[in-house]
Amino acid sequence: MPIYINRWAKLGFYSRTIGLSSVNHHLSLGLNTIIGKMAKKGETVLDLGPLSTQITSLFLQLKCRCFIEDMHEYVLELNNDSSNPLDKLSAFLLDKPEGTTFDYVLCWDLFNFLSLDIINHLMALLKPYLKPGTILHTIRYIGTATPHLPRQFKRLDKLNFNVSESQSLLKGNNQITPQAHTTIMLLRSMPEFSLYDTALNQEGMMKDVAEYLLEYESITKGKLVKKRLNAQDVVSYFAQQSNNDAVDLLGLKKILSDSNTMRQLSVFETGPKSGRQVSYLNNLSKSLYIEDIYSSITWQNRLIGNQTGSVSQQLLKFPESLKFDLVLIWDIFNFCSPEQIKKIGELLSKHLNIGAKLHILIHKGKGIPKKPAVFEVTHKLGVNISGELKGDHPKNLRSITELIRLLPQFKLWFHHLGNASTRHDYQEFILEHKG
Repeated sequence: MPIYINRWAKLGFYSRTIGLSSVNHHLSLGLNTIIGKMAKKGETVLDLGPLSTQITSLFLQLKCRCFIEDMHEYVLELNNDSSNPLDKLSAFLLDKPEGTTFDYVLCWDLFNFLSLDIINHLMALLKPYLKPGTILHTIRYIGTATPHLPRQFKRLDKLNFNVSESQSLLKGNNQITPQAHTTIMLLRSMPEFSLYDTALNQEGMMKDVAEYLLEYESITKGKLVKKRLNAQDVVSYFAQQSNNDAVDLLGLKKILSDSNTMRQLSVFETGPKSGRQVSYLNNLSKSLYIEDIYSSITWQNRLIGNQTGSVSQQLLKFPESLKFDLVLIWDIFNFCSPEQIKKIGELLSKHLNIGAKLHILIHKGKGIPKKPAVFEVTHKLGVNISGELKGDHPKNLRSITELIRLLPQFKLWFHHLGNASTRHDYQEFILEHKG
């Protein structure tokens, strides 16, 4: 199968850099899904990274057609002169042969260094070559150590990469500011894409790196999460977490068991975006949106050096028209200050239909763990819980009275104390949005 290379890619990434300092090794679970589960003979790949990634050979072994346009060169050009970025991007990308459509687009870590306007323009330029079901792979930095320029990924074996920093010759004269796009911000700038799958902080991955697979014009368009066809990929690499304990949350089960109603509901879930099974919940609902609120608050405050634990207005910045019918907070409020709970309630209420339900779990004991547990809805409508379930850290929430006071937009709809029969030690609350 042929390989097509942009004129700029021939220069090679090293032509504009000096020394490479090793950062880490990274196992790409996203690329493992594409190459190991999805790519087939005759499909077409657009790689927006440099030849030095050495990923192309794996696609060629599968007899795929490959196009390479090294957009690292474009980013380095903007780092020299950030004027007219959209015009420069239009000039950079080459016209493709008539009739070409891509099955996969590899963006590596480029989106961390492009504004939302540039990303939107890039998608517009690529649109003639996309088709329903095209999968886009991208890497997002979510910790404090976001590099100033795209990193160098070089394949070692299978889908393990050596990752190195690039150091521009024009050190000290940088014109690029690394971006901090949230998942929602990215998807809003790419409205024809939906989130297909994610991987975050799995064993073998670099710390504070997330990988996204986005699908163009998904057949389940409107959902940010669809059934994960590759949910077992992580399991095949590593054993899953311990302390897994199936429980009955009676209030949640009451809602989920009404299948006719559930199929009409838009659900917002606030747990981790990867490393757990969400397909059962996704299949039950009309649409499922996920935003890891606890991690977002932690990362935002770490990035700006904020010690007060304030909640950004951007935390739940959804389109104004988007409304939810069910919100699963799980145990997150146990790890929030009263001020944070109040702010989250205010932001949520803007995106809730009248009568929407807010599901909350509060620890009954005197202390709480260091961080939230991980929750998964099972096919039997129970809930698997993993992580630390007990601890001696001080509690922030002590009573239902305090909870209701902090969330005046809601009223109590259901309350149950966990016991031996339900196999958990939480207080389960469901609040109803007053509207």
